[in-house]
Amino acid sequence: MVADIQFATGSPNTRYVVRVIQAPRPSALPCNAGDPGVAAAALFTDSAGAGALTVRGPRSGGATGVWVLITRPSAHSQVPEEFYTSDVVAAL
Repeated sequence: MVADIQFATGSPNTRYVVRVIQAPRPSALPCNAGDPGVAAAALFTDSAGAGALTVRGPRSGGATGVWVLITRPSAHSQVPEEFYTSDVVAAL
């Protein structure tokens, strides 16, 4: 599985965590980096807040689509400073 991510609305010169999550996925399972069906990578924005990244990972058996989750970790909390997600599940 390969996903090309283009991000244009981030904070300048900032690290974001990008996760590509395969569906269907039971709602009881977490979507952390390294979990089955989750490919993750770091995206660094430029001085205008834009960045691009290609995320690769193995395709899970039975996966029919993927969606993207982008977060900016907080320095002082478990709750992300920023949170973005794709609007649709893209078909595989």
